[in-house]
Amino acid sequence: MVFVALTVVALIVCAVASVKAGWLTPVFFWPVPEGTDVVQTKEQYESSMSARGLGRVAAVVTLICGLGTAVFTYLSCSARRAR
Repeated sequence: MVFVALTVVALIVCAVASVKAGWLTPVFFWPVPEGTDVVQTKEQYESSMSARGLGRVAAVVTLICGLGTAVFTYLSCSARRAR
């Protein structure tokens, strides 16, 4: 249950960070319209870069927690069958 909760929280953080980073500094592939000129302040750039980093870390945590949940579920089912 703890892994499921951590997975959901990490997934929400990943989604929020991805949206916050936007298409200026995408966490994953994000389509950018051609011919778009973008001017950012240093603060905007640093904010979007930190959001991108947070999104990537949250994506990895989501993957690890999801795999951990699957492994523990499999092991608990196997243990029940063995009894």
